[in-house]
Amino acid sequence: MADFDTYSSEGGMEPNRLMEIAAVFAGAFKSRRIEMNITQEELARRSGVSFGSVKRFESKHEISMKHLIQLALVLELADRLLAVFTAQLTEGEGVVQEPDAVYRRRSGKKRIIRFEVPGDLEFEDHDLEMIIASKLYETGRLSAGDAAKVAGLSKRTFIELLGRQGVSVFSSSVDDLRNDIANA
Repeated sequence: MADFDTYSSEGGMEPNRLMEIAAVFAGAFKSRRIEMNITQEELARRSGVSFGSVKRFESKHEISMKHLIQLALVLELADRLLAVFTAQLTEGEGVVQEPDAVYRRRSGKKRIIRFEVPGDLEFEDHDLEMIIASKLYETGRLSAGDAAKVAGLSKRTFIELLGRQGVSVFSSSVDDLRNDIANA
C-alpha cells in the first residue's frame, strides 16, 4: 500500500487532504458497521478480509481497493459507491443519473436518481420512496411487487400502506365499477 507522503512528492497532492478523505471513508464504514450491529471480527469473517485489515482500516484508514469493495458489499454500501463514481449531472436540472448499463443486479438494470428538496421539508427517505413507488403503481408503470421493492417493503406491507397515499389497490375506474354493479 502506498504511503500518503509518497503522493505529495510525486503528484503535488497534500498528504493532509488525502488522510482527511481516507478518515471520512473509514469513519463512514465504521458507522455503518456499528449501525448494522456487526463486530469487526464478524465483518472480517463475512467479507473475507482479515481481522487485522479491518482493524487497520478503522484505526489508520489504510485499505486496499479490493478489501474496500469486499467490506462495502457486506455493509451494503457498494451501490452507494457505484452511484458516486458513475453519476453524471443532467444539465441545468440538478438531477444525477447513473449512465445506462453501468452495472447490473440480480433483478436487472437499476438507475439511481438523486434530487434536492428544501431543507425545511420534513420527511424520511423511506417516505419519499413510498410516494414514488405508490405513484408508479397507481399509473400502472410498476406492478405491486415491483413497487414494493422500490419502497423497500414486502408486497403485503406495500399494499396495506397504499391507502395512506390515496391509492386504491383496485385498478378499476369508477365507471368500470358502476358497470360491474349494474351488470351484477
